[in-house]
Amino acid sequence: MNNQIDTGFGAMGKPVPFYRRQAAMDHARAMGVDKKMAMEVAGKMAEALERDKPYEAMQAGTQVLDLTGTYRLMAVLCTAPKPRYKVKARS
Repeated sequence: MNNQIDTGFGAMGKPVPFYRRQAAMDHARAMGVDKKMAMEVAGKMAEALERDKPYEAMQAGTQVLDLTGTYRLMAVLCTAPKPRYKVKARS
C-alpha cells in the first residue's frame, strides 16, 4: 500500500489534509484576508478540489482574492509539504 500523499494534479479528487488547509489559510492571511474569510475560502477551495473541480475552486477563490492569489492558494492546497515537528529531548 502506498502511504505517500499525492501532490500536484494527483492531489485533485482526494481529501485535502488539514495541514494543507492550514497552510492555505496562512497564505490567505498573508495576502490581507481576515481570519474568518481566510478559513471560509480555504475550506470552499479544498472541498472543490476534493470533488476534482478546479474551476469551482478558482471561482471560490476569486470571491476574495485576485486571480494570482487564487492560483497561489490552489497550489498550496495541492502541494504544501507536511510540516516536520521537532521533538525536544527531555533532560
